[in-house]
Amino acid sequence: MKSSTQKTVLLLGNYRPTLILARYFSSAGYRVISGLEGCDGGAEYCNAVNEVWLHPSIASQGAEFAKALPEFIEKNHINLVFPVSEDFVVYLGNHPDLLPKKVAVAMVEISLVQKCLDKIFMMKLAKGENVPTAGFAEAKNHIELVFKAKQLGFPLVIRPQSSTLRLNDKKALFIENDAALNAELPSWPTKQSGLILQKKASGKRHNIYFAADRGKIYRYLHAVILRTDSPDGSGLAVEGITIKPMDNLKKYSIKLIKALNYSGIGCVQFLVDEETGKVSFLEINARIAGNHALPEYAGLKLSEILVKQVQNISLDQHYFEGKSGIKYVWTCGDIQGAKIAWLNKQITGLKAVSWVLTALLAAGTTNLHMVFSIRDPKPGLMALKDQIPNFSKAFKRVWHKANG
Repeated sequence: MKSSTQKTVLLLGNYRPTLILARYFSSAGYRVISGLEGCDGGAEYCNAVNEVWLHPSIASQGAEFAKALPEFIEKNHINLVFPVSEDFVVYLGNHPDLLPKKVAVAMVEISLVQKCLDKIFMMKLAKGENVPTAGFAEAKNHIELVFKAKQLGFPLVIRPQSSTLRLNDKKALFIENDAALNAELPSWPTKQSGLILQKKASGKRHNIYFAADRGKIYRYLHAVILRTDSPDGSGLAVEGITIKPMDNLKKYSIKLIKALNYSGIGCVQFLVDEETGKVSFLEINARIAGNHALPEYAGLKLSEILVKQVQNISLDQHYFEGKSGIKYVWTCGDIQGAKIAWLNKQITGLKAVSWVLTALLAAGTTNLHMVFSIRDPKPGLMALKDQIPNFSKAFKRVWHKANG
């Protein structure tokens, strides 16, 4: 039962960070309601979630959602709306009059979000600030795609202009030569208004989690992604570790945040070649990161910072760096990655089994799980349950093959 003085928060987007945010708000005394639209799930099982809302989809029922949201807010006396995923951040930013004026929205200012989502703008900004960035170009049709690919030279990375879209079911395509381009993109892909081409940079992805005020960083955490849910290294992180800040990446991050006059929280991404040390700027995510559990565990308090910022509550802005050596994993995403790669015949059954064993070993030796919590185990266990039964066929096939 909600008391007359208890605050209520609505989390939009049922993703991994939703669990972390729900636990934070519950501990802060909020009544927590979560929407159920999202690819990760888990909020419906979370101890910290008081109620779930099965609302119209913003992807396919935008008009219905626009009508239902303010009605739901009024009915449930919601004080704060927190868009968790990028889809909801952009949607609420593009519909500023949708919510009652008395309701705060926990997000970075929309003009800043839009700048960071404009990949070409951001790469030009990085180049202008002398932040290393691999050569890039933009294509609006198939003729431009082929011409600019040859102009830049292979190997290339090709990404959708919109980060909410996928290209052949991937976040990015690695194209080694003309033949690979023709095979992957023989014609212009549907639903794509533009594609970004960039010279392929090698190395591991480095994430810089931060909080800033008017261009000055005051929270900082450096993490390296060790493995992803894709065999080619693209996709979502499933294992990583925090490290001592690298001076060059810190300098580049400071330059970019200052140039944007950035206020709020976010994540700067770079690629770093371990052999040569060569750096290439990737992007800035102006929102809660998928692995939001990591900066929270490291003490950055990004959830609290964003909420206080939008509620005009004074913030503690003393400089703080998260500690190095924190290992983290996303086990269900790891196993799902192995399953999908095997079903798509990207890897053999034996490789898939090896991948799963690696995931389980990492899960047993980590400091932090992105989903599982001993105090709130059901979301993690249900996510794992959804993966393991479907994957058992791979084990059986490999076992029978190995034993005749």
